[in-house]
Amino acid sequence: MNTPPIQYARSIDGASIAYTGSGHGPPLMGVPSLGVTLGYTGMEVAPLLADFRRGFYERRGTGSSSRGTAVTPEVLVSDCLAVVDHLGFTSFHVMSNRFGQFEAVCLALERPEQVRGLVLNSPFAHGWAEEGRPKAWRAALDMDWEWFAEAFIRSWGANPGQPVSRDWVDHFKNTNDQEGFGAIFSTLAQWDITDDVRRLKVPTLIIHKAASAFQHSIEVAESFARAIPGAKLIIDRGPDLIPLSAATQEAMREFFIETMPANEVPRSWLPNDVHPTVNAAAVGLSEREQEILKLVAGGLSNRAIGEALFLAMPTVASHLRHILDKLGVENRAAAAAWAVREGLAR
Repeated sequence: MNTPPIQYARSIDGASIAYTGSGHGPPLMGVPSLGVTLGYTGMEVAPLLADFRRGFYERRGTGSSSRGTAVTPEVLVSDCLAVVDHLGFTSFHVMSNRFGQFEAVCLALERPEQVRGLVLNSPFAHGWAEEGRPKAWRAALDMDWEWFAEAFIRSWGANPGQPVSRDWVDHFKNTNDQEGFGAIFSTLAQWDITDDVRRLKVPTLIIHKAASAFQHSIEVAESFARAIPGAKLIIDRGPDLIPLSAATQEAMREFFIETMPANEVPRSWLPNDVHPTVNAAAVGLSEREQEILKLVAGGLSNRAIGEALFLAMPTVASHLRHILDKLGVENRAAAAAWAVREGLAR
């Protein structure tokens, strides 16, 4: 495990929250799942995340963060916000894995002007703690920490029939304890964001892993997608429990490209050669499409373009699809490169 140097942010009640910042590129805030600490962050689900400047933290009561402090939804959200501010992120994407959905959704509600897009990987519906496996965990946790820690990781972190690495089990035992894990488990079990997601105003991508270790089904992901205005839903039918399939990663890449300034799109995501066409008129771009393309090349997201031109986001997205079709390119980054090469933008 190659963990970057640990830094600390001070939360609203004085608690010290351990976090790391790594990589270069557009900023991405990662929110941990249950019991996940630095070293096994969940940011490894997709190689394309390595193209971001990534922030990740340990919830209070775990890892190197403060122990023995009160754990409530309010302080957990404040911990996440404290890390965002300490990293200096002013405009960024947010990605959560499983039980990280709670802080991630609240972060997007608290900072809608800063959050470019939200990715919820395998979210859970309220009442998840009443399923058979979480109920068994809760009972085991109250009896024997050592036995519970072994059982939790082995029943949670592997594909059916595949062993979990000894390092992962030991890492969980060494960075969590009965009191801290129990407090977080109880808080997340009672936290209901059913109404909160309906108030989201940031672009959202929901991923459902078909190879789930839980009983929650595709209906849960679909209910989130229906509740969140404009949300996109991807069903990952790959056999692995944790790594995302190639198709899902490509959908994520497109989502990120659509919701980040074109000048921040990682170079590795750009096509090797963007073939210029004679000029905007020759490929049939309307005046409105040229106007939008200039803003795309200037680094504006769909949301910012909509605000600048007083257009709804679906309208901007529709114009952009027509632009890509006319230029014969696959994404907004390639369209921006075309606009610069053709002199339509600088």
